[in-house]
Amino acid sequence: MNTHSSTNNAPPWSLSTVLVGFILGFFIAPLVISKLLGSLFHQIQPSSKLLILNLGSYSAWILYFKYLNETYPVDILETLGLKFNHKAMYYITMGLVAGLGIMSIMASLSLLSQFLGLHPQQPYQIFPKQQLEVISFLAVLLAPILEETAFRGFLQPALKRTLTAPIAIIVTASVFALFHSLYYGQWVALAYVFMMGLWLGFLREHTKSTIPGIIGHFINNLLASLAILGLVGH
Repeated sequence: MNTHSSTNNAPPWSLSTVLVGFILGFFIAPLVISKLLGSLFHQIQPSSKLLILNLGSYSAWILYFKYLNETYPVDILETLGLKFNHKAMYYITMGLVAGLGIMSIMASLSLLSQFLGLHPQQPYQIFPKQQLEVISFLAVLLAPILEETAFRGFLQPALKRTLTAPIAIIVTASVFALFHSLYYGQWVALAYVFMMGLWLGFLREHTKSTIPGIIGHFINNLLASLAILGLVGH
């Protein structure tokens, strides 16, 4: 295993390497798992199916990052912004800043939508409770790590090799929003995800770390999941 360390936090790989990771982790891995399970896959409960596919995707990303770590002369955790280079309190503080920023975006968009007379839909209402519980589990425990690592840790620095930092943040936030296909047609929700991506991208650039974004993303998803499950008010 490679023991070299990245000194400038810049990835040595190109955007094509990032594209391969996205295709492998988000598309090929779930497809392969469904094909391997064959007819059994159609007999599995939707909630279990959702869990299996997401765990498969998560595993594919881990294997791909392990491959990159052994292929390129970098410390993969450092390059992805996942290494603890400061005291824990720094990351906790910046994570809370990330969470507060996200909550501010949510509050601002809520006020704006009320002013414009918009009534945001609740896309998760179409799912039965058992599926909502699995979605919430994935959203709280896995999504913050996977999404922040893939988008802010992996994609954004690669974009910075050819674009300015602000443009890289905007492009990353746009791709991040596009991946939330459940919100298509719900412009307030998409705007929220996009602005959340901008904020987390800014923090990634400012702190040179993905960890504060993971904490902020966790706070957002935890509160959203509690609301979806009816454990707190909407």
